[in-house]
Formats: sequence, C-alpha cells, structure tokens
Amino acid sequence: MRILAEGRGANPGNDWEQSYVLVATSPHVEPVDAIETALWSTGWVTSRGDLDPLVLGGDRPKNHPEYGVAVQRLDSFIDSSCFEYEDVCEEFRKAARGKGLEFFVVDFMPYV
Repeated sequence: MRILAEGRGANPGNDWEQSYVLVATSPHVEPVDAIETALWSTGWVTSRGDLDPLVLGGDRPKNHPEYGVAVQRLDSFIDSSCFEYEDVCEEFRKAARGKGLEFFVVDFMPYV
C-alpha cells in the first residue's frame, strides 16, 4: 500500500476538519486486506463495511475512541464528495491518473 496524496476538508455543518488520504494498492494483493493490515499496525480497530461505499471502518484508541476512520473506493468518494471537496477530488484524480493500481480514500475524523 502506498500513500499518493493527502487532503483536508471541513463540511460547513461540522465543527471539525477531516483528513483524507489517497492510497493505492498493488493489483497483486487483496486491497482491503492490505489497508486493514496497515491500519491495524498503527493501532486502529477496524471492521469490514457492509454497506456500499464503505469497505472498512474503525476507531482509535480501542477503549475510548476519539477518532474514526472510513475507507471507500476512490470512485465512490468522487461520486459523493466532490461537490463539497472539489480541491481534494481534483488532487486525488491527478495523483491516480495512469497508475494501473486500485485506489481508495481513507477518511480520518475526530469524534466530537
């Protein structure tokens, strides 16, 4: 798994800023497993998403979660978030162009 780009955005209805990370996985590995393993190695407790577009969700720290994480495919992020986060979407599109990999957006957010 590789980090290709990072972005930040604040939804006008929220009092916090979210961090977005564009990651790429090799076509030779199961992408969700690779992302989940990377999150586990840094202390995140994750579970597989059962509703599209979420592929993974999680919390940190385990006992008293202060932060959440959500992972979705890049195309789902672009379809649902480009109106609010146009600059982030444009940067992620450029970073993903022509690479032949699988792309996901990892969304880190504080719990308020």
